[in-house]
Amino acid sequence: MLVTVNGRGMEVPDGTTAKSLIVILGLDPERVAMEIDGDICPRAIWDSVELFEGQYIELVSFVGGG
Repeated sequence: MLVTVNGRGMEVPDGTTAKSLIVILGLDPERVAMEIDGDICPRAIWDSVELFEGQYIELVSFVGGG
């Protein structure tokens, strides 16, 4: 199915969850915030949030530094 991640179309398998998307992208789940269709998606529910065709996902990675 096709979803949009940070403005780019991306094919993901049917049944992909918010958490599995993070794994597919190779991101550290502790350093990412997610918004789905304009709503913040709390990390605590990523396992149970299934993505659907046409959804828009915005991911923000936190970067440390000094």
